[in-house]
Amino acid sequence: MTSDPTEPKIVSLSTKITVIVFWGLILVGLIFAAILFQVMEETTLDAREGVADKVAYRVHEALDYSGMEGNQKLANELHRIGIRHPELHLELHRSGKPVVATPRDAPAEQGHSITRLISFTQDNGERVSAELILNFPSLEATLHSQRSPLLVGLGFLLLLFGSVIKGLLDTILNVPLRHMVATAQAISEGKGDANLSFDARRNDEFGYVSRFINRALEKMRESQELAWDAKELAEVTLHSIGDGVVTTDREGTVVFMNPVAQHMLGITLRDAAGKPLWDIMLIVDEAQGREIANPIGQCLQEHRSIELDDNYAILRSDDDKYPVEISMSPISGKAGAIHGAVIALHDVREARALQRELTYHASHDPLTGLYNRREFDRELQRALDHTRRDGEEHALCYLDLDQFKVVNDTCGHAAGDQLLQKLTAFLRDRLRKADVLARLGGDEFGVLLVHCPMERAIKVAENLRVAIREFRFAWGDKSFQVGVSVGLVPVTQEQSGVAEILSAADMACYAAKEEGRNRVHVYQLDDENMHRRRDEMSMVSAVRRALAEDRFDLFAQPIVSIPDKKVMHHELLIRMRDQDGGYLSPGAFLPAAERYQLMSDIDRCVIRKAISLLQDSQNAGRELHVSINLSGQSIGEEGFLSYVTEKLDLLGACATQVCFEVTETVAVNNLSLAVSFIETIKRYGCKFSLDDFGAGVSSFGYLKNLPVDFVKIDGVFIRAIDDSEVDEAMVKAISQVARVMGMQTIAEFVENREGFDRLEKIGIDYAQGYWIEKPRPIADVFQSPQDAERRALRLVGAE
Repeated sequence: MTSDPTEPKIVSLSTKITVIVFWGLILVGLIFAAILFQVMEETTLDAREGVADKVAYRVHEALDYSGMEGNQKLANELHRIGIRHPELHLELHRSGKPVVATPRDAPAEQGHSITRLISFTQDNGERVSAELILNFPSLEATLHSQRSPLLVGLGFLLLLFGSVIKGLLDTILNVPLRHMVATAQAISEGKGDANLSFDARRNDEFGYVSRFINRALEKMRESQELAWDAKELAEVTLHSIGDGVVTTDREGTVVFMNPVAQHMLGITLRDAAGKPLWDIMLIVDEAQGREIANPIGQCLQEHRSIELDDNYAILRSDDDKYPVEISMSPISGKAGAIHGAVIALHDVREARALQRELTYHASHDPLTGLYNRREFDRELQRALDHTRRDGEEHALCYLDLDQFKVVNDTCGHAAGDQLLQKLTAFLRDRLRKADVLARLGGDEFGVLLVHCPMERAIKVAENLRVAIREFRFAWGDKSFQVGVSVGLVPVTQEQSGVAEILSAADMACYAAKEEGRNRVHVYQLDDENMHRRRDEMSMVSAVRRALAEDRFDLFAQPIVSIPDKKVMHHELLIRMRDQDGGYLSPGAFLPAAERYQLMSDIDRCVIRKAISLLQDSQNAGRELHVSINLSGQSIGEEGFLSYVTEKLDLLGACATQVCFEVTETVAVNNLSLAVSFIETIKRYGCKFSLDDFGAGVSSFGYLKNLPVDFVKIDGVFIRAIDDSEVDEAMVKAISQVARVMGMQTIAEFVENREGFDRLEKIGIDYAQGYWIEKPRPIADVFQSPQDAERRALRLVGAE
């Protein structure tokens, strides 16, 4: 059996385990031996000390008997000691000089001495002291003679035990493992039976693993058969469709082309296979004739779909241009890895020819279908003529998109074109049929508001600004938000002509951009930007003073259950008291607060007052349910979540009486942050409502990712629901989607009985609006909640 040189060399598992056990035993043996040697050394030293004490005692007795000189008893005792301890050499010193010693035949190699001081009485009664020096052999030599046989025995035992372990592991592990490895090599090299499998007869872990692998092999073989069938079906399908289809690998090299693609590109699959796509498919701008970079590399690198559907053509090998719409999409596996791309080529020769013919004569912008600059000039001139003749009031809005270049730079002009197309449809739905919408430049639009006084025109312009700001554009896996700077100019008799009006509008738009973008600037001859800025800063200062002086009060507006006409909870709204005690509407101070990053301070004020209100109600034995609005600045601010959770901890179980509201725009702009914020707060039992739902074109796409309990439908669909079939259809669609997702619906801006009845027929769960009750101070609403509920029931006709 030959082995693949790239495969790593297989080392026996039993050998690995034996080596680990062997070295472990060696380590344990060394530790044990070290401890034992230490004990042996201490024991030897203790024994020598004991011998020294005994010898000193016997010598002391002999000396007490008759002194040192001519003491036969001392001589005999030293002789006996020499016989009993031949390794010991004794010397008795007096005044530093040796007096008596053991016989000369005692061992001469001495390395360890122990001294004992002996006092005795001589025959004459004199008390004398002497030193007894005991010379033992070297301690290291003695210990060495004891360690050597011990180490030899320990090594032999370790070797014997390791050999036994090796044999056992080889029998238990290596034999079945070698069989499994041989089977795996045979399967990987395609040798033997196609249905070769592992031995599953064993009743141990090897048998279990073998049975598991056999099942996996069986499923893999089934999957291969299914993949082959799918491949055959896909090729037959691609051969039969009318569009050209090209597939590439992850490097952009051509893998497959159906017959239609081969015809379009003027090359056969045999000649194209293995070549880079950009070598066989040259893309040119049909209008300008210039070649553009093939976007297949961008498609593969950025893992996103790319569409080229405007004025593009393929330059064939015979230099013939073949107009097509090109879409490129990456092919990804289950784990997200890119395996290649599929390119669809749609033949648009006839459509492109017709488009060129119509564009030549048309007065509309070819991309958006709006009036072009020339036609818009004509419409503006007609409006000016009517003003001079009849005194009619018109207004011109000059719109310049903010952050549009980001889309072009990030995703290419195809994405920017699609953004403009979708935004055009978005704007058309928000204008009257009589109003004139035109594209004046790349990202510039003009809106002629016919028969519209300036007071109304300002509101329309502001509504357009807000709508565009809330507009979301998705391209592949990216989402973009654009703003708009609006210049608003009245069309009056005093203006000399169209050029002057457009110039004034352009100046107003430029002023809006200078002031920070995403705003409306009304052109006036005596316009003073510094005056406006001072007013705005004055409002910011007023907001800060109101926060410091606690001049923000809560108002409440009931949210009524439509089926049983009962108040579900109250939405808390903020009002600012001025120095005279009057109230300013939110529209007067919230824009400045948002622009100067004061919304999180206002939200903290609302939450603090709301928690205090709920605590007071809890102490009074009343159960109140409130809804609190949160701004995008607060959700995105570090530390705000901790502030909210600290306040909710004060409520305990009553936190379930709180519902937080976030607008769809806030949630979409900070989707991952919003989801994390919502999930954290919902752990306390709080509810969440998605406010202004339906304002964005991607509402339904984002809704499934947001764990909210209520969907509050944007009031733009509610105000005129009794007169608009489109609004009714939108509300029905939102209601059905919310019901499927287990969410309840709330309709805001309910302004008449007819709209309320229509919402009840549709199946909307809750309603809120001026027709039910206007916002009132919380002192009036919650002083007697039963009165508020009876008042709401009376308004909706339940009594």
